[in-house]
Amino acid sequence: MSAAEQQGKKAPRRRPRRELLRLIERRFELEHLDYLRRIRSERSRTKLSGVMAAGAFYTVFFVAGFTAWKFGAVPPELFGKLSWVMMIPATVFGVTYWLIAGNRREYPLRQQARDHIAGIEGATGLLWRLEPLVQALLAQDMVAQRALEQSRRGSAAIDPEDYIVTIEALHQALAAQDAVASQILQAVEEALAQQ
Repeated sequence: MSAAEQQGKKAPRRRPRRELLRLIERRFELEHLDYLRRIRSERSRTKLSGVMAAGAFYTVFFVAGFTAWKFGAVPPELFGKLSWVMMIPATVFGVTYWLIAGNRREYPLRQQARDHIAGIEGATGLLWRLEPLVQALLAQDMVAQRALEQSRRGSAAIDPEDYIVTIEALHQALAAQDAVASQILQAVEEALAQQ
């Protein structure tokens, strides 16, 4: 091969930031960390069920009061007052139903996310190995610092919302950066090699 041909062909450039992005996508399985989106759709359903429960509660007492008024057991003024006063317990019942139904619907999703995080973190943790990157990109993020500390301790009991928010923020910050300092990338590679 001549010198001109060798100059025309350049060695492929190493792109450590892109490699790190792919590593984060692969190791943390970002497509499985859709917990917040799934919870959001469940929350809207539980709000609707709370409104329906409050409406049903109010309807039962309104029908009972209307029937009593129709048969003359309750004067019209008392029926009018009761129809307004019954809105308070109906609202309390609806809110209570909404909270209980919301927790019951969120619990299986939270357990799935917690199991997935425990599988990723294992006994030795994975997020703490990205500490130089987290310190550089998310230094002011207290949620990220808390998740990082729990990962360092090997605690698989990291709150799923904190963990997912941290991973997504780290991924977005890394994707938005044009370049990351080579010392940071080298420190992350060394930490990942310690496994």
